[in-house]
Amino acid sequence: MEMLRVRIMHLDALFRRYFTTRASPGSSKVKIGRSHVDKGFDDLLGASISTQNNKISEEGSFDALYQECMAEIYRKRAEIDGYSDETRESPDIQDLTKKELEITRAIFKRVNPCEKVMPKLDRKDDFIDPYWDPFKRLDGLKLQVAAEFNDLARLVSAAETRKHRKMIREASQTFDEFCDPYSGESGTTEWSDPMPADVSERFWDPDVDKRVVLENNKRPFSFRDLHVLHNFVAENGQILPRRLTCATRQQQRQIFKAIRTARQMALFPYDWKPRYCDRIPLMDPQQVTQITCNVSTNVQYLADELFHRYSKLGDLRAKAMIHVLMEKNPNLNCFRFLKHESERYRCDPNFKATLDKYKSEP
Repeated sequence: MEMLRVRIMHLDALFRRYFTTRASPGSSKVKIGRSHVDKGFDDLLGASISTQNNKISEEGSFDALYQECMAEIYRKRAEIDGYSDETRESPDIQDLTKKELEITRAIFKRVNPCEKVMPKLDRKDDFIDPYWDPFKRLDGLKLQVAAEFNDLARLVSAAETRKHRKMIREASQTFDEFCDPYSGESGTTEWSDPMPADVSERFWDPDVDKRVVLENNKRPFSFRDLHVLHNFVAENGQILPRRLTCATRQQQRQIFKAIRTARQMALFPYDWKPRYCDRIPLMDPQQVTQITCNVSTNVQYLADELFHRYSKLGDLRAKAMIHVLMEKNPNLNCFRFLKHESERYRCDPNFKATLDKYKSEP
């Protein structure tokens, strides 16, 4: 016991040494007696009992002191910046909020007038939805969710089964037609050997379809021939080499230039092969009026092809057919043909004499 009493005295001396306020040398304060300053551990610990029982902070969380400090900092900052009137809640808003909370509490009381539930609601002053019923029984919720999940799984499995049955049915029909020697689908595919890479250009032998495409009606390839250019493009938009298209060097240059121009004019895609709806040939602006004049597109194309054959090859049969088309279709656009004929007559040395002859006639 004596050793314990000595240990307590040492601890008391250390506490007074480090935790008591010392008077400054120039201060005129009178030293307080030992009966008022020198207190034991029981007196010091018992002095804080009254403050521990009282709740000092308004916040009920673990960081109450931090929240109070931050709120005070925000309030002072708002007062310094001059936004105190805007940030402070008005009395009208506070009254409306109070009335809203009273109405909410009344609704909760009517739903379940249990006395022991009300203290829990008093702590929740905000974010209370009066249409949310917290007292609803949730005993059968697990069974309800399980039943709905089973129904949904049954529907999904039925849909997947129907989808796979349809795929199997279509595959079986295709396989039956392919293996049936009397069906139209059987024997249509012809497997041709790939052309060797070292075959000379002189021995290239393209099929009939490629020859028609490369001929292009005896005209050079241009960006207007969108119905032909898709034959020289792969699925990823890359231009095919000459070994696959069987085109000459001059035709390959024309094809490359036409595709590049069409892509720059947003008429031809870059990264994929044109679809069927994108393979429409581009008409001249002067030929757009033929749609409103009820002229068939095929007839206009035929007239253009005949004029090209007449202007390049001098085919008189094509000229006669153009005259027949002009007589049968007055709305046909033959401006280029008429312009070509006028220029040809002007270049004739006897044109002036013929013109004077016709002018002199009454």
